[in-house]
Amino acid sequence: MNKNYEEDMQYTVKYSRFFLKAIGVWPLIAEHTSTREKIVSIFLIIFFSFCVLFVLIPSSYYCFFYVTDVTVMIELYGPISYCALIGVKYCYLGVKATTYGRCMKHMEKHWISVEDAEQRGILKGNTSVARKITTVCAVLFYSSTGSYYIAMPLWSPVFRRSETDRPLVHPGYEFFVDEQATPTYEFIFIMHCCYCFVTCSVSTANCSLIALFSSHARGLIQVQVARLRDLVEHEGKDIKSQSRLSVIVKNHVEILTFTKNVAQALQEVCFAEVLASVIVTCAAEYLCVLEFKNHNTIATGTYLGLIFSFVFNIFIICYAGQLLVDEGERLGDAYYDIKWYNLPKKKSASLILIIAASKKSPKLTGGKIFEISIPTFSSVLRSSVVYMNLCQAVSA
Repeated sequence: MNKNYEEDMQYTVKYSRFFLKAIGVWPLIAEHTSTREKIVSIFLIIFFSFCVLFVLIPSSYYCFFYVTDVTVMIELYGPISYCALIGVKYCYLGVKATTYGRCMKHMEKHWISVEDAEQRGILKGNTSVARKITTVCAVLFYSSTGSYYIAMPLWSPVFRRSETDRPLVHPGYEFFVDEQATPTYEFIFIMHCCYCFVTCSVSTANCSLIALFSSHARGLIQVQVARLRDLVEHEGKDIKSQSRLSVIVKNHVEILTFTKNVAQALQEVCFAEVLASVIVTCAAEYLCVLEFKNHNTIATGTYLGLIFSFVFNIFIICYAGQLLVDEGERLGDAYYDIKWYNLPKKKSASLILIIAASKKSPKLTGGKIFEISIPTFSSVLRSSVVYMNLCQAVSA
């Protein structure tokens, strides 16, 4: 038994917990939370949901009932679609909170059952990778989206409809209030900044969960491979060889259960993340080309940052799914490659069912529609370029 499992579990979920707490979802996942944390969580969920609707409703009304220029509609299509998908992703974080909590309980159970320093090092190494991925995603999301909502309105003419107007990223408020008056303008601008925060936090939290669960599953598979190696090496040298085989069978079932729960927990999130990234990448590519032709350096750089951050987001999700598939195949190969012929007949026969079960590699899917893997990443990039060319053709 691992005496440091509480410390290891805290280390594992630290970054995910931070971003989930920031948007009020963590108390829905964690078992032991105080009444104060639950009250703060309810307030944050209501406030951030209001922020999403505050942006979505006026922008949609403006786009569908006021705008007649096709080019302007295409420019608004990306932000509006992404806003709607942010709302969907935020809802799914709450709806799937129980499933995420179940996966984390599994992870805690795995940390408790760690047998030696080698296994602990394998799991911590994979957790470290997930933490680095989360850090990079957070830096990219907050920097690129922050530039779009703060730098561009202040220093770029993109959002100015006249020389005297003060710029706003999302239009449509003039139908309800005088958006240029003080303090109405300041209130709308602050709400846009709050929406920027929830956008970045929801996307980073989703990316963090995907990286956390897939890297932990990968660590479990690597630990299983190490157990298989020890099974043959210690055969006949001690009296624990039979118990080792029992542990291998038990842990293989545990890996299958955990990966199944992870796949169920993340399938909608993966679908929404990929779809949102495709839409934003497509719109950002179109607007980047447009602003490059207009020689607008700040806007071009901001759109390039958005393209890079969302392409990286898709890559991380697809790479996590690909690693899970590769490690599953590696585990299947390990069952074949061990020196099973050195084992007694009964023990080698016991491996047959495990070998059969290992033929099906664990995998992540996007809403059970497509597999999350590197080929999916290349398909997404091709699709974004095709849609960008379509937008250019329609606007022309």
